[in-house]
Amino acid sequence: MIRSDPTAQGVLSRRRLILWGGSAGGAILALALLWVLCGPFLAGAAFRAALARSGFPDVRFERASVGASEARFDKVALDPESFSTIETIAATYGLWDLIVHGRVKTLRLSNAVLTGEWEPDTGPRLAGWSGGAPGQTSSSRGKLNALPVESVTLENIRVDMATTEGGITLQGNGSLSRTPDGGAAFQAAVEGKQYQLSLQTALSGKRAPDGTWSVEANIQNGRLNLDSCRLSRIDGWISATGGPGVPQPTLSGQLTAGKFVAGWLQMQSLSASVDGTPNSPHVILNAAAAGVPGLGIAAELRDGTLVATLSAQKPSDLRDYLMLAAKSLGRAPPPDRAIPKGFSALTLTARREATPADQPTVRRYSLSLSLIHI
Repeated sequence: MIRSDPTAQGVLSRRRLILWGGSAGGAILALALLWVLCGPFLAGAAFRAALARSGFPDVRFERASVGASEARFDKVALDPESFSTIETIAATYGLWDLIVHGRVKTLRLSNAVLTGEWEPDTGPRLAGWSGGAPGQTSSSRGKLNALPVESVTLENIRVDMATTEGGITLQGNGSLSRTPDGGAAFQAAVEGKQYQLSLQTALSGKRAPDGTWSVEANIQNGRLNLDSCRLSRIDGWISATGGPGVPQPTLSGQLTAGKFVAGWLQMQSLSASVDGTPNSPHVILNAAAAGVPGLGIAAELRDGTLVATLSAQKPSDLRDYLMLAAKSLGRAPPPDRAIPKGFSALTLTARREATPADQPTVRRYSLSLSLIHI
């Protein structure tokens, strides 16, 4: 009968444990060394891929500092010419989620400059952005939703936009976060401080898991100075809602302004309300003629028909207004024979006619005038 030696068995067990521990330690050390050597490359590649899915395929950065749970990228360029740049991108993440799934817990973008242009026919475009005008199509919205991140913080973001009316600059801060139900919500404070555009705006919005969304903007102390018009002391709010299967968003809002000037059209104490859709808005506008508060303007746009009425409290109100407007424009006033005497009210009605079936691009309108004398 062969008996085992307990002492020898204990020695063998300890040897196996030492060997196993050494192997495990070696594996951990090898993984740690692999992370030290390859971590920056893997994390950088993961961030590039995530930003590419979000519509920025040409991202590059000068420096990367990568750890097991956080990373920082400095001097980030979003386009080959470095027109759109971000000073710093800082992120926190789970290492496995980042490398395997591309998921990020938090993302902070600091000191960004986004450069672009706004054309009337194509809308806004940003340097480095490959998705067309942001928010225009379902594919571009899909790219924006492709970045799997729990929360995004935007610090000191500036947008320089070239337009047909000159350059517009906006800057602000904001945040975007996932909601517990799988949707998303955002908040932002945006301001402009320049001759063409000056305003303070608070933005908020949310997107539900089913794709429905809502956005609201509150405007304070706004001012617009363009070659075609000037608008001052703008206050109010406007909101929009939409979702899948809804061809046009629903609008709602109220705005007031101290003064509006566009050539001979010069108004003060404006108030306006809007609802409906962009293609079929319902707008109500009331204002007084600048310098002649007795001359009032009331207009309503509904179902493609515009009805605007200019009414006077005194027979001389229209003449007084035209004299003041001519003086402000540096022009000669209209001759007396061109100004109706005893003017009381003028109503203009413009209706959009049905589009011919064989000419879908043709727009036809009918106009009618009604003049009332005292």
